[in-house]
Amino acid sequence: MKRALTGIAAASMVLGAFAPATFAATGANGWKYTVAHQLPIVVNGQVLSNPFELVANDSGNQTAYFPVYYFNQALNSIGYTATWDGSTHTWAITAPDVDASSISIPGGVGTGNTTITVNGTVVKKINTYAAKDPAGGASAGYTTYFPAYYINEVFSSLGAKVSFSGQTGLSITKQQPSSSAPGSIKAPSFTNQKIGDGSQASPAVSFGDPIKVSTTLQDANGNPVGGVNVLMDVVYYGSGAPTVKDVNGNTLAATTVSTSDGQAFQYKVPTDASGVATAQISVGANLSAGYMIRFEAPYNIQGTTSTLKSSKGYVLFVAPNKLGISPMATQGSPFEAAVSNGSNGSAGVVPVSVVIPPNSATAQAGVPVTFHLTNLNGGSAFFSTSSGGSIGTADQQVYTDSNGVATVYVDSASLGEAEVTASATNYSDVSTYIHWSQAGIVNKLDNKTASGYQTSPATDVYNANLGDNVTFQATAEDQNGNPVANAQLLIASSQISNGAPVNSAHGGYVDANGNQTAWPNVSVLNLKGSTNPSSLGEVVTTDASGNFSFTVYDTKLKNDAYYVYSIQGGVVQDLLWTTQVNWQAGTSLNYIGIAGAGGEIKYNSNDISGIVGQAQLGPYNPANLPIVRFAGFVGNGAPLSEGLNQTYTLSTSGEADGAINAVYVDHPNTSLPASDFNGNWYLTNPGNRGVGSITLRVAQHASGSNQYDVYVNGQLIGYNVQNGWNDTSNGADGEYPGTVKLAMADDDSGQVKLTVTSSNKTATATITFNGGAPVMAESFTPSQVILTSGQSQDLSFTLEDANGNPVANTLGAVEFQNAPNLWVTKINGVALSMYESGGSVGTGSAQEPTPIPLWDVSSTLTGNAALGYYNTGVNVAGVGNWKPSTNGYQTVYAYSDSNGKITLTLQDGAVSYWAGSGANAQVLSAPNDNNAQQTYYIYSPVDQSNFQSFAVYVAPSNTYGWDQEGVITWGSPSGSTQPSPVTEQGATVNASQLDITFSGNLLGTTADPAAFTVKDNGTPVTVSSASVSGTKVTLTLTSPVAKGDTVTVDYTPTGTNDLKDTNSQLIAAFSNVAVTNNTP
Repeated sequence: MKRALTGIAAASMVLGAFAPATFAATGANGWKYTVAHQLPIVVNGQVLSNPFELVANDSGNQTAYFPVYYFNQALNSIGYTATWDGSTHTWAITAPDVDASSISIPGGVGTGNTTITVNGTVVKKINTYAAKDPAGGASAGYTTYFPAYYINEVFSSLGAKVSFSGQTGLSITKQQPSSSAPGSIKAPSFTNQKIGDGSQASPAVSFGDPIKVSTTLQDANGNPVGGVNVLMDVVYYGSGAPTVKDVNGNTLAATTVSTSDGQAFQYKVPTDASGVATAQISVGANLSAGYMIRFEAPYNIQGTTSTLKSSKGYVLFVAPNKLGISPMATQGSPFEAAVSNGSNGSAGVVPVSVVIPPNSATAQAGVPVTFHLTNLNGGSAFFSTSSGGSIGTADQQVYTDSNGVATVYVDSASLGEAEVTASATNYSDVSTYIHWSQAGIVNKLDNKTASGYQTSPATDVYNANLGDNVTFQATAEDQNGNPVANAQLLIASSQISNGAPVNSAHGGYVDANGNQTAWPNVSVLNLKGSTNPSSLGEVVTTDASGNFSFTVYDTKLKNDAYYVYSIQGGVVQDLLWTTQVNWQAGTSLNYIGIAGAGGEIKYNSNDISGIVGQAQLGPYNPANLPIVRFAGFVGNGAPLSEGLNQTYTLSTSGEADGAINAVYVDHPNTSLPASDFNGNWYLTNPGNRGVGSITLRVAQHASGSNQYDVYVNGQLIGYNVQNGWNDTSNGADGEYPGTVKLAMADDDSGQVKLTVTSSNKTATATITFNGGAPVMAESFTPSQVILTSGQSQDLSFTLEDANGNPVANTLGAVEFQNAPNLWVTKINGVALSMYESGGSVGTGSAQEPTPIPLWDVSSTLTGNAALGYYNTGVNVAGVGNWKPSTNGYQTVYAYSDSNGKITLTLQDGAVSYWAGSGANAQVLSAPNDNNAQQTYYIYSPVDQSNFQSFAVYVAPSNTYGWDQEGVITWGSPSGSTQPSPVTEQGATVNASQLDITFSGNLLGTTADPAAFTVKDNGTPVTVSSASVSGTKVTLTLTSPVAKGDTVTVDYTPTGTNDLKDTNSQLIAAFSNVAVTNNTP
């Protein structure tokens, strides 16, 4: 299965990212494609090739294709080899430093007509096609085209980073290999200069010709590192950009960067096989310019990236008939130095050299040059010896040496700035500027990098996906470029508008434990001097090497800037770094996150199980059904929001009767019939279980709004108000924008899979429904319930499906024909009670008794005695529920236990219940039942097919022709204290079965075995069971009697399942009844 690219927005691979096509064509085997335009393939910053891009359909997406030849070139350029075997359709990559067994590409190996191997191991299969390369003209033969879609996956597994754009092409960067120790990069070496060695006191000087500068890069073992780019920083101190060429005469492009030494033009200079990187530097004719040169090379030690730095070198270009000065710095970009101190009296010494161009080829030696020192901004610099000894601030006159160079030394023991001006007869004056800072104090940052972003359109500006974490790293240094350990820095943030901070922050920072903290709103450009840095943003501390990092995020379409300040003694100091992230959501759905009823929906939670529901025939109340929620995401924690208009296809599978019952909306569409809703739930098939599939669309109501309209099968059903997870401001429901909530239903046991699909992305949720549809009940205990006023008794039974299997953990329905004064006080031993308000509770709420009346109480319990919960009914989560009815029947819903058993506690009157409303609400006792005795029968469709929506029916007559399972008698029977006229008429025994015959029919089906005493030859025999049928009671003996034994039987009512006639009158006790022994 094709998976979305990691690190590349899928949208960048589809047609919308490409320039308009020029013409359509057909390749081998009828492959249809469109020839677009030429796009570059860039490897490590160098354009490798510029092939034509073909665009074709792949799994419903318009995808870019390039010839495999160019991908072979790219792999070769990053140190690997690749070969294409057209006969076996195998692309074989050899990568010596890669463990192929550890490669895991999203989506697995997959299927396709082409096999990709790394070091002989199959890592991916894809579909490739053959077409003619437009670059080959009309006579071109067929070549194999690979989809750019998969290149990120393959190249990333080899340690390379890939990005693709329909405008800028395919960029491949080989990441630096990890090592256990850093290598080395040598000091800049200069050639072709006229004078000087390139040191600070003796800069390499040119009078118009180019100067070559080189360095050598070696690994930790001293071996040359060839074929990589080193970075050459040309710090310009206000001078213009030079022209820089490589050894082949190619002009190198410059990037303006901020380094620890100042603003610089940065160039990528390739190393040769000997690890030597060489560049040629020049400036325009009649121009003077001075630069500091330093080489850098990033490296990685055990996953930590840092940078090798060379020492510094200095070059000076001197125009004809003009004085040259080094360092050549402006007041806006002064030369930076550290102050001298007691332990290092020469730390702040800066040599200032003036060069007089030669007269023709003759150096102008012995020419007096006057140096003038002006302290600026409270500075206290002075002229000094090369070792730092002060010689005052008076003008110094120095004669040029044999090379035409005059040099003075300037020093300072305190912070400040100075201007040094040089003059010589017949030449215009020249000046330079020097700024001194404290050593050991964070003065600048180096090795500034960022990760987690998508693109970087400019220096220190990054584009990143909403919700992703972007991490910035840097090294804190003092003025001498030494790392400063255990230094504190403040990171503050503000949104950017029109290029300037608005001092209102969004998003936040992420600590080492992954906790997110919102930025405070501060005046980010005016924090210097603040004494409470921790209240202004995040404070970080550098490690022993001066390194630090901070991680930021945002989930809104914002442009956020981050400001890094130094902190000294708890006081905020200088602003050292400003960087910016433009958070982008894109317009494509990249993930569908799915969850159950509770918890945050995660972008990468795409396949869940463990949701449990109860199978039922109905009625279906969405509030009692299993819940599934889902939302569309762009990235990590970044839901589709602004401009959201997403259509999803929802379908069920597994159980044939599994259904989407309802869709929740905060605000239902009131123009739809009320019968379409159950509260806030839109019913997909009102009155029924639901439907197996729907099309659902979620659309933002208007730009910037947190209202999201919901459509089902094209019908607007209402809208949700949503901001974000756990954000319930402005009436939002605490869900991510675009979150959809569903209720699922099924009528029998099994697993139902809900599949949500949109834009080739899928999420699934598996719901386990316990039990088949409960349609009948058996094992009623006791089979006869007899109650008088105030008495209660449990009635238990087992809920079963149509096949007679117990249905566990399922809501079963028991329908009672109105039974006045009969109540259900407990279900499965749980007393029925709910939180009610009113009475002494007032506007609060407290747990109050809410038993279920089994008759229509609307006319019998009235006024202050009226049922206080009549309008709401009874609903105890996980126990059962009831809604009052005026149709002559009351239906009680109760959950079965893990064995399918349900127990109802029945009581005849005199129950405590919550009555009345408002200030008059109180707990009352229902009246005693003084009505005449009534008898109802318990029926269930055991071995029947006439199923109803309830499994048990309690009524005075058998409406449905079901089996009778028991009897319920309640009330005050007339003459109930008189013994029954039905009497014992004799008994017989055969082995272990003893039958007692009575003069009339008996009530019920069982009796209490303990009420009977049987003796065999005078020895008691235990009675294991006693059953009742018509006029006969059958006792089962644990020990059979023998032929000829003398047997007697006694009966004494125990109060449990006592023998009664059909008028519920008790059968009189009897004793020492002789039993006829028929045992053969």
